[in-house]
Amino acid sequence: MEKYFEPERLCAAIDAKYKLIAEDLKTDRSRTGASPIRAIGIMATIVASMKRFVRARYASARQQLENPGARGGETPMAAGAGAVWEKIQRIMHGAQRMQQNGPERGRRSSG
Repeated sequence: MEKYFEPERLCAAIDAKYKLIAEDLKTDRSRTGASPIRAIGIMATIVASMKRFVRARYASARQQLENPGARGGETPMAAGAGAVWEKIQRIMHGAQRMQQNGPERGRRSSG
């Protein structure tokens, strides 16, 4: 992580990339449609958000490496994905019934 994902190095790289476009933001309305002052503010907000994300993700990854927890089993995200997949399947089956039987007969009764 220190070699490829060190936050201060990444934040410096983000700042360097922003510096490449900062002067153009003062005059270019074509990208944002906003006034130059507003465009600079929009980009500054985006840059700050990116840097917050990098720092937070680094802290989270560091914590996960230091306290990996139990191995195996279903993660909360995997459990949530299963519930979403079940819902998608129900919707797909309902759509198939609607195609076969028409919209009114394809619906399940809710009562």
